[in-house]
Amino acid sequence: MAVKDIDISIVIRTKNEESSIARVLERVSVQSYPGNYEIIIIDSGSTDRTAQIVSGFAVNFQVINKEPFSYGYALNYGQKLSSGRIIVFLSAHCVPVDAQWLSNLLAPLEKDKHAGAAYGRQLPVKGVNPVEEFELGIFFPQGNLPPKAVFSNANCAIRKEILEQHPFNEEIAYGEDFLWRNKLPADIGVVYARDAQVYHSHPSSLRYWVNHHQRIGMAGQYLQRVEGVEDFYGRKGSWLRKALSRLRYMVFFIRKGYLKAFFVFPALELIRSIFYVRGVKIGKKKYAGYSRKIVCSGQNNLL
Repeated sequence: MAVKDIDISIVIRTKNEESSIARVLERVSVQSYPGNYEIIIIDSGSTDRTAQIVSGFAVNFQVINKEPFSYGYALNYGQKLSSGRIIVFLSAHCVPVDAQWLSNLLAPLEKDKHAGAAYGRQLPVKGVNPVEEFELGIFFPQGNLPPKAVFSNANCAIRKEILEQHPFNEEIAYGEDFLWRNKLPADIGVVYARDAQVYHSHPSSLRYWVNHHQRIGMAGQYLQRVEGVEDFYGRKGSWLRKALSRLRYMVFFIRKGYLKAFFVFPALELIRSIFYVRGVKIGKKKYAGYSRKIVCSGQNNLL
């Protein structure tokens, strides 16, 4: 296929995704979108069967070795390799729900020339991670309720010229999509494409929980100290509000029959707090030379 014939570039970042990458590529390869699209895999050092599995599909497979790893760097690298006028970013464990996913994701950009980006809905895989299942229901709710997530590059489409002018931050440890949306000029529209749905769940492992919340703590310090942006959690709520928020998790677990999660959740919350605080301490030390006045955006991306 000639480069000039490519409408859309789908960039998928991978590392040790042997359990999901085949299903993702199978769904991506059978989309009903009438235009042409290429698939670019940006792999950051997989040691499992990811590369072997990907070799069975018509994709451009690239390996990056940058250390320390940066989500923003991987995404920008993929954008630079792309030929499409619109870049679609899809997480390697986000499985499109149907063959209309791509058309639904691109529809807002095709209809409105002022729309610069669109992001789709994320549905949990039932029972895989009850905590995340509850949170995704809030970030990406059913019906016409507005999403709490202001943006997510796990399932999104962005015009190439906008990415060239406004690339992802390559220093922040986590939340590069939150920061990108926060720093985007106000005249560039970002649309929630609720019909562009993917299944997206992370395993409820201790390792994931620890690393995830430590990165959140570090990233929060980067946002505040380097960028002068209010962190993911926004303004601190009262102890009563926090308690009620945690109670909602417990009610959800009971309603869904996740009894194990009901009893494990207090321990997970303790681990969340410990490693979030640890990440904050690491971030304070790492970004000690920075001090920016925080401008409250009112755009919270997390509970």
